[in-house]
Amino acid sequence: MSKKILIVEDEALIAMATARTIAKHDYKIKTVFNGEAAVAAVDEDTEISLVLMDIDLGRGMDGTQAAEQILENHEIPVIFLTSHSEKEMVEKVRGITRYGYVLKSSGEFVIMEAIHMAFELFESRRIVKEREELFRYIIEHNPNAIAVYDNTLHYMYVSRRYLKDYRVEIQDVIGKHHYEVFPDIPPKWRDVHQRAMMGEVLSGDNDVFERLDGSVDYTRWECRPWYNSDSSVGGIIIYSEVLNTVQSREGMVPLEEPYRELFEKAPVGIFLTSSSGEALQVNWTMADILEASSPREALSFFSDLESGLYVRVEKRRELLKVLEESGRVDDFELQVKTLKGNLRWLNISARARDIQADGSFLIHGSAQDITRVKEAEKWLTRERHYLSTILHISLDGFWVLDMEGRVIDVNDAYLAMSGYTREEFLGMNISDIDADEDSEITRERIRRILSVGSEHFQTNHRRRDGSIFTVDISASYIDSDGGRLVCFCRDVTEPLRAKNEMHNLNQELQQTLEEREFLVREINHRVKNNLQMISSLVSLKESSSGTNLSDIKGQIDAIRIVHELLYQSSDLSSISFREYCSDLLGSIFNGFSGREVKILNTVDEIRLPAKMAIPLGLIVNEIAINAVKYGFSDSVEAVFSIDLSPDGEQEGYLFSLENNGPPFPEDIDLENPETLGLRLISALTDQIGGSLELRKSPSPRFCIRIPRSSITE
Repeated sequence: MSKKILIVEDEALIAMATARTIAKHDYKIKTVFNGEAAVAAVDEDTEISLVLMDIDLGRGMDGTQAAEQILENHEIPVIFLTSHSEKEMVEKVRGITRYGYVLKSSGEFVIMEAIHMAFELFESRRIVKEREELFRYIIEHNPNAIAVYDNTLHYMYVSRRYLKDYRVEIQDVIGKHHYEVFPDIPPKWRDVHQRAMMGEVLSGDNDVFERLDGSVDYTRWECRPWYNSDSSVGGIIIYSEVLNTVQSREGMVPLEEPYRELFEKAPVGIFLTSSSGEALQVNWTMADILEASSPREALSFFSDLESGLYVRVEKRRELLKVLEESGRVDDFELQVKTLKGNLRWLNISARARDIQADGSFLIHGSAQDITRVKEAEKWLTRERHYLSTILHISLDGFWVLDMEGRVIDVNDAYLAMSGYTREEFLGMNISDIDADEDSEITRERIRRILSVGSEHFQTNHRRRDGSIFTVDISASYIDSDGGRLVCFCRDVTEPLRAKNEMHNLNQELQQTLEEREFLVREINHRVKNNLQMISSLVSLKESSSGTNLSDIKGQIDAIRIVHELLYQSSDLSSISFREYCSDLLGSIFNGFSGREVKILNTVDEIRLPAKMAIPLGLIVNEIAINAVKYGFSDSVEAVFSIDLSPDGEQEGYLFSLENNGPPFPEDIDLENPETLGLRLISALTDQIGGSLELRKSPSPRFCIRIPRSSITE
């Protein structure tokens, strides 16, 4: 049966896309769009197995508030799927749920892996909780007195029998220190506790415990360590049995009670074997470790322990030798084969019992499955070797400092940079290496790194020969082994030198460009002035000879105005064609003293290079002067229209010039023009790659279609 996932997302399109992605992986989907609906959905729909929660949900409660309310009443994995990646937001959601935090941009693979991992983690926690409840059940109902302590000897769990035998209440025990509850514990037992913390398993029979109230307890006990998943000692467990309790030693009657329930339900494997290799008794946990369906199946399968159980026979012989010599063995690791042929690592603690005259004996002990611990150690060793190899062959320098700024590790790349040997460099202080920082500055930098986690900076280091080189450093704090600073450094002396050279070259280039712009601007200014002088000479010639030279003067002005605009513009490579047309037409029509001409300029805001503006300006000049000479009627207002805009019919621009005068003469052929002006217009049109059309009536209109490439080049 497929599981149902609740998607909480206020953006409908994102919700649909996420639902489609997850549904492909055989999950049922339910979608809501706000936090209130999410809480109601989980309350009402018992099929929902996981919540994929956005953080920002618009108005109302946000995703974190909704998740907190859901988790108050339901045990269900909640994954936050969001666009937030800030450290503060990560810390906020981490305090709500440990099932995951995934960025929306992570992609399908990461999202689905997060969902799968959340389900696996939820199932693991369920199993752990069930086993914890079983563990509590064993402790609560065990006929023997059991107490579990952490590594500071504070009570974690106690059995009912413990409370009864030692006459204490649960509220007076849990969380309290063992010696606070029993200040009368003798020094020899305090020593036992410390030895157990170091990994020993110790026991005693008929030990006397004299209480402060004068009573005496006669006890049989065993004290052993328990281990965290990383194989470190998490604390100790004391199994004890009060054989009798009286007000004095007289009349003591030892009282035995069976260990059967504790044996059957113990959370560790318990076994009884013979030194000759027979399996005599195992509990259910031991059977599970050996992948047997029952203790009976385990005993029948392992009829010969040496050949059937041990992966390495010499390990069993080593175990027997230790038991023969000392009668006990603790934390003995060996590898065994299960009924299904799998290999598992066990941690064995055992005692030799009932030693016979022929040297044979029984072996009574316990076993813990440490396969995952061994695999984790193997993986960790491999990863450490892998990372160490990468770091030590890296081209970037790498070193590790302790919290006093002393070097405790360094790679070959940094030794090559600095010229030191490894022996010389290890143990040096960072202030011995850094040419810019003294010890106080170094301590202040370390404090900053501790407060924010990392820092990136540049500084100067001193080589062994005294020369200085610049390094770029990324330093991070790692909370291990009392705190470490991991530093990656790169020699940036040459890149900085190249950067400075590039900066100087850029400054020189900028100065050259400015000088060039000045020269170009000056050239445009001089060309404009020279053309102005030529135009003035033409005007003088015109007035002295009586010859009409306005055409030539207009052509000169068309070129002069381009250079004038270039000189005035901050962009020396192009001019505003609209502004150019206004100036040019104004110059032409202002010199037409006969009447005023209204100019309609609808040219688009476009900039043209001089190479394109000059031929178009000459065309404008010829058509405008032709309009002055022949194109306006005395009876109506003189109007001249000019336009340059994208051509809606073709890929390019349409350049049109029109006056409102009489029709153009029908006998004039643009294909074979007779006048110099028309020939010049046709030639200039061909120069820019355009095509010319002339509407002769009701009023003259010149249309030039210009390819886009001619305008944009």
